Amino acid sequence: MPKTPKLLTLLISLLPLFAVAQKADLRLYTVADGLPQNSTTSIVQDSQGFIWINANGTLTRFDGNQFLNASNTNHPVFRSNRLPPQKILADGEWLRYCQNGQLISINTATGKQTAQSLAAHLPSGADTMSATCIQLHSGETAVVCKGQAQLGEVFLLRLQKGEIGRAVRLEGVSQVIFSRTICSDGLGNLFCLRQDLKAVIQFDKTGKKQREIPAQASPIFSYFLVPGQNHSILLVVGGTIWRLKQGAAAFELHPIHQHSSPSADVPYFVDVLETPEENLWASGNSRNLVFFDAKQGRAVNFKKQLEQIFPNQVDLGGIFLDKLGSIWVASSVGLLKVAPTKDLFDTWFTEKNAACQGFCSFRSFAEDDEGNVFASFYSSIFQIKKNGEAIDQPLSTTAHPPYDMLFLEGKLLMNDGTVFDPKMRTWSNPYKSITKSVDVGVLAKNGKGKIWQTNGDAFYQLDVSQPSPQWEYLYSFTGQVAASDMAFDVYNQQVWFCNATSLRSYDPVNERFQVWKENDPEPLQNPKSLYPDGKGKLWIGTEQGLVQFDYGAKTTKRYTQADGLPNDNIVGILPEGDSCLWLSTFNGLSRLNIVTGKFINFFKQDGLADNEFNRASFFKASDGRMFFGGTKGITGFYPTEVMHKHNLQVSSERLLLRSISMTKDGSDSVITEIFHSANDRLEVYHYNRTVNIEFGVFGAGEGGQTLYSYMLEGAG
Repeated sequence: MPKTPKLLTLLISLLPLFAVAQKADLRLYTVADGLPQNSTTSIVQDSQGFIWINANGTLTRFDGNQFLNASNTNHPVFRSNRLPPQKILADGEWLRYCQNGQLISINTATGKQTAQSLAAHLPSGADTMSATCIQLHSGETAVVCKGQAQLGEVFLLRLQKGEIGRAVRLEGVSQVIFSRTICSDGLGNLFCLRQDLKAVIQFDKTGKKQREIPAQASPIFSYFLVPGQNHSILLVVGGTIWRLKQGAAAFELHPIHQHSSPSADVPYFVDVLETPEENLWASGNSRNLVFFDAKQGRAVNFKKQLEQIFPNQVDLGGIFLDKLGSIWVASSVGLLKVAPTKDLFDTWFTEKNAACQGFCSFRSFAEDDEGNVFASFYSSIFQIKKNGEAIDQPLSTTAHPPYDMLFLEGKLLMNDGTVFDPKMRTWSNPYKSITKSVDVGVLAKNGKGKIWQTNGDAFYQLDVSQPSPQWEYLYSFTGQVAASDMAFDVYNQQVWFCNATSLRSYDPVNERFQVWKENDPEPLQNPKSLYPDGKGKLWIGTEQGLVQFDYGAKTTKRYTQADGLPNDNIVGILPEGDSCLWLSTFNGLSRLNIVTGKFINFFKQDGLADNEFNRASFFKASDGRMFFGGTKGITGFYPTEVMHKHNLQVSSERLLLRSISMTKDGSDSVITEIFHSANDRLEVYHYNRTVNIEFGVFGAGEGGQTLYSYMLEGAG
């Protein structure tokens, strides 16, 4: 019998994807997206990866694509009565909350529901109706109950594997009645906030200690405790945040206030969350959402973006961090998701940069002896320093737009033969080039003083090892357009260049040109980029894929979108060692593992400046950093770093099986089964002629750019 595929369960450490530069995608989910109510009060995630929301008392599940609740499915998981306004808690596959003196537990996989009476675990006369479920630390669930009214007692009930343990009386904390006035540091210590005493009481193995709330925190309002990282406790009072580190004697002002003063703009915080990297998120009233980057020691407020999302004033509520690094924020008008851009790449001169008036279409690159990189943008030359800092203003403008350039003897040699001194910012023409076309034309050098240039339909040579060097005309390609790329091959000491109709080579020793198209058994469609690998093979980017050309054996191998490329128009090729190539295309950037033949593709959602790249706009610096220019700026990166981050992110993603639909009993009617767990099974028989499986990766972004694979066990 065929079995349904199991869900992937591999979850590895999350990356600190958010940056102070506000690189995040904000989206508001409302009833228009499938929420049953706009008002949301609680967000949690179960062990399968599904997000669960308390939407104004209606339990709702989100799988990254669709909201499910009692209105659109009859699955038993949604059969419970109206949820209370308090937070629901997640404990593996169980959701828990307190209601009417009972602890309610719902299994998200089976729909099984249990109700445990709290009175049986408390002294006679205890007020179980006031019970509140709380999360102590790292998923540990507990219940806080008021004791006998005349004694003013407070009891704590811990859960162990879903079973309620014995009640623990918290002495001297009779004023604790709210869920967020008690929390744990994960080491067995409890902390209780006493508003009336302006103190936090700590319960540990030695008894209890009282820690004063800092005087600067007064007057006390909107007060609560939340667990921080590394066993710390966070105290929020109004618009200020205080931190009690493990073993510390007193609360200290959180570093967020050392570099930014959110309290001046945020009258009070509604919720606070500290991430594993000790970054801090704080939601506030009046559309305020603050992020503090602990590594950089800076804070940023997303309020301006939120003012575009929320036309009217709204207070943001509880904050939740899911397993893929996205932040979820509850509100009365919808569910806000703040998803980090993957940000695997550096970008410069994007479409938002005023230096090129919103259209930064770059062409060529060159590097000086100090590691600074120069980039040409139409008639302007920009500089990116070795440390990655870009100079927004152009070094120079010229009437001769540089299509290609090389760094030569402290200066930039342009494809039209002119020379630019980036330090003096002066132009000259020392080699007396004969200019036929300035819009196209490319350069190549052999490292021994010789430089070659195609310009228009002519081919030139410059030998700078000779005294008073000048450009020497060698050949004219009658009726041919200018070359689109040129490269020197150290393997056979030849210059390769291509144009719209052919692939050619020049042997400088024998002074012989050769046209290779006639010898290519698979014709080249408009070749645009070249890379000789130094081992007797030439990689050629064309309009119909990537071609590997063995010019000794005169054989070719072609890669296209059918093999995994994001686009068949290959405009740039750069090597990563001997085993991988990076390819720029008209729709994304791709990495080819030459050994396995596998592609890994990257798009704007991964941090590229844009998906469309330009021809003759790719460069590898001396330190290994790669640069690709496009129609909306420059993308740069170190390949090893990008792949390390990418592999961590891929290992963090979870495949979710949503549903299976099939024809029933040989008829044309269709049945659909909604899946809630990796343990769900569905029997498929021979008469179920058509089976459709709906699945996806939670938070994967644009579905059309995500590749999936699956296997049906037992299928014949």
